[in-house]
Amino acid sequence: MQTIDVGLIGLGTVGTGVVHILQQQAELIAQRLGARLRLAKVATRHPQRERAVRLPADLMTADALTVIR
Repeated sequence: MQTIDVGLIGLGTVGTGVVHILQQQAELIAQRLGARLRLAKVATRHPQRERAVRLPADLMTADALTVIR
């Protein structure tokens, strides 16, 4: 199955909700889309801050242009 990388800019209320959906509904999304979505990079002003979601440190950046590239 194909994998599509997803970049996220912002990890506030909406961004956190998107991450929750991508994590909790991964199988359903893959079935409906015909491809897996993989969170590739997340930009936020304060990458080290405690969050309501757990993400690997290497996914986090303070530079939004890194996500775009």
